[in-house]
Amino acid sequence: MEKPEITIGLDLGDRFSHYCMLNGDGDAIESGRIQSTEEALRRHFEGEPTIRFALECGTHSPWISRLLEQLGHQVIVANTRKIRAITASESKNDKNDAEKLARFAFCDPRLLSPIRHRSPERQQDLNLIRARSTLVRARTMIVNALRGLVKSAGCRLPACSPQARRARSSACVRGKASPAIRIRSIEYRKQATSICVACWCKRLTMCWVASGPTPSCAAGA
Repeated sequence: MEKPEITIGLDLGDRFSHYCMLNGDGDAIESGRIQSTEEALRRHFEGEPTIRFALECGTHSPWISRLLEQLGHQVIVANTRKIRAITASESKNDKNDAEKLARFAFCDPRLLSPIRHRSPERQQDLNLIRARSTLVRARTMIVNALRGLVKSAGCRLPACSPQARRARSSACVRGKASPAIRIRSIEYRKQATSICVACWCKRLTMCWVASGPTPSCAAGA
């Protein structure tokens, strides 16, 4: 890999990212921060001569690394768990981290223990699995809370599928629990039945497919 004239360390943040730019002699010639959005990154780096970027692996690194590569730059994604000079530093802040990333990339990229991100398709599949797991846990917590409320009134909900929960819970609670318990159980039933795992996963899939591999909305997440 040919070494470009400019090396930039990019410490990614949720809304803003700090950067440090080194010239061919390893001198810091510019530092600052930019918005962590596709528009801002394109405005700063599109059309520039090839730049070597070093960034930490994190929430925004997959789509930002793909975007910078599309713009024709070299991108090194650092495995920061193996870089104690950054993770265990006593003077850790965004500005210093950006400079350290830049200097490691300038001297020897292997010091950053580089990683390769999954492809956009594999990342979407993994996101779908994680989203489904979260929805299932949330539904289970709501159902368990509903069972606890009903038990406190001397009732017990029958075992049934989540789809039949609302109807069977209404029949069990009606006339046996206090008004407060009935109101709360109704609210919990509505929340539990609204969590249709299959529907939400389908919506997420459609959203990811429509947004493409480098969604600009990801920076505001």
